[in-house]
Amino acid sequence: MPTGSPGRLSWRHGLIRDAVLAMVGPGDQSVLARRAAEALVSRPNRTGSTPDDLAAAVELFVAAGDGPRAAQLLTDLARRAIAVGALSTADEQLEHAVRLAPNEPGLAADRVRVQTLSGQMDAAFATGDAGLGQMSGDQHADLCFQLAQAAVAAGRWQRASGYLERAGRPADARTPAIAADVAFGNGQIVEAARLAGRAVDQAERDGLPEQCCAALEVLGRCARETDPQAAAAAFRRAAQIAADHGLAPARISALLALGTTELLESDTSDTLLEARRLALDCGMLGRVCDIDQLLTDCALVVEGPAAGAVIARRTAELAAGIRLYRVQSMVEMMAAAGAGVRGDLAAMTAVLDAAALRPDAPFEATAARPCIEAMVPLVGHDLPRARDLLDLGIDALAAHGSSAPIGHWGLWALVRTVLDDRGDEAREALRHAPPVMRAINRAALEFADAVAAGRAGRSAEAVALLAAGNGSLPGQHWWRRLLRLLTAEAMIADGWGDPVAMLRADLTAFEAAGDEQLARTCRTQLRRAGVTVRRGRGSAAVPPALRAIGVTSREMDVLGLVADGLTNQQVAERLFLSPRTVETHVTNLLAKTGTTSRTDLVAYASRAIGADRDALSP
Repeated sequence: MPTGSPGRLSWRHGLIRDAVLAMVGPGDQSVLARRAAEALVSRPNRTGSTPDDLAAAVELFVAAGDGPRAAQLLTDLARRAIAVGALSTADEQLEHAVRLAPNEPGLAADRVRVQTLSGQMDAAFATGDAGLGQMSGDQHADLCFQLAQAAVAAGRWQRASGYLERAGRPADARTPAIAADVAFGNGQIVEAARLAGRAVDQAERDGLPEQCCAALEVLGRCARETDPQAAAAAFRRAAQIAADHGLAPARISALLALGTTELLESDTSDTLLEARRLALDCGMLGRVCDIDQLLTDCALVVEGPAAGAVIARRTAELAAGIRLYRVQSMVEMMAAAGAGVRGDLAAMTAVLDAAALRPDAPFEATAARPCIEAMVPLVGHDLPRARDLLDLGIDALAAHGSSAPIGHWGLWALVRTVLDDRGDEAREALRHAPPVMRAINRAALEFADAVAAGRAGRSAEAVALLAAGNGSLPGQHWWRRLLRLLTAEAMIADGWGDPVAMLRADLTAFEAAGDEQLARTCRTQLRRAGVTVRRGRGSAAVPPALRAIGVTSREMDVLGLVADGLTNQQVAERLFLSPRTVETHVTNLLAKTGTTSRTDLVAYASRAIGADRDALSP
């Protein structure tokens, strides 16, 4: 192991130890080893003892028979490793410390911290709860604080409050910092901001950079949907403090928070991707899951439910593997939305039921459920039914101050306006609600305002508002098409703008993405506008088993050629499509069938079709 690797003995120190101990008799080795270890620990230099020094001292204390002292040094090394994000190294060092000093209760707090950062929530609670009864005083309080932070990470707000109460340290900066997180999780935004501000002041006064970073994050989250600039400033400040003090986990957390603010305006965030890279390097799988949850939402609004379902499935598996059920529940809801868009009511209901029953499921798993269910009538063009479900969901979400700014807020205002059913009321509610800070909701409000203007005979204003809505979503292609499809109905009915050109362009995109339900609605709208349109683009019949999961005729064309062993390029040439369009069809087929490779996809199709192999031929 190279010199400087935390917690491991370098070859140079190993040779020195062995040579020194070989020069004396067994009776003197213990004394000499202890003296050498103390010399390394107290070595006078500009930076103090290096990790190599401490690792060598650990070995020497072990040789001297002083396991508790060696365990203390390993704990110091583990804390250094945690600060730079080397979680696997820290875990190894703490496990070694436990073996050397199995009765040392003070190790529990550090172990809980590493397990929390690694996303091992059940292990963190088991370790911490087992240690609480063996501690008192400051050690007991430290462990309670670590357990409270673990409970916050798992979304267990009541449990976090219980640990804070057991800590019994109201004057400690960690108390208001964690309490602020709990208040935010419970939707108490004003109280969360008050507690976070108090925690920042106290942490700065006491010289506690880690607590300061945590409190700044809560302040930023409280401001994110009403004052994004103030939120971004708080997150940047937290990231800078963490970088200045070498606190890798705190920096990753601040960058993640900053990335979520950037996503309010854009469909991508380089900051978020940087946070993910750092989290992977550090082994912080819980943070990776948090980031992938956001990336799943991005894929959904940019490319559509099929693309979002692929990332959702991967993220749900990772979250389930580390028992981060809160994230698993959220991404399963996103996957359910995809099933709803395909018109697969049974699959959507099954996924929503599972998501709501996960341990630590967020309140959105229940509150937002009607919004997800509304996607089925929405794509089927049953707008009154979609409105009723959206009403239920938005009422529940509005009652919780920290609810996610999901795009269904904008859909609700637009559907209400298109139906001319309390549209003014819905638009004003959204205009003054925090979710309007997100681009997809702001664009939906602009589309809804356009519908209202067009209905009032202000055609020029309506066209300008429609252009503004399109401009607000330069990269969120799929969501923009969904909003435009709803708006087109009012454009045709009220006689303004150019709905035909818009619908023709979006029909091509819906067909390419395999969104057959939306493509069908698009064709219906074009016919209402007096345009003759084809029934569909595919030529292959879809067997019942595949039709039941939403496979389209065009996707069957592609599947037949894939089954014959053709590459995407060859399929594109055969069907006169672009390679990117074929890639999209293959991705949709993988998502709809739940397969992960071309080989599995063909095997799935063969089982579904049985002997009817001719159906695979375009």
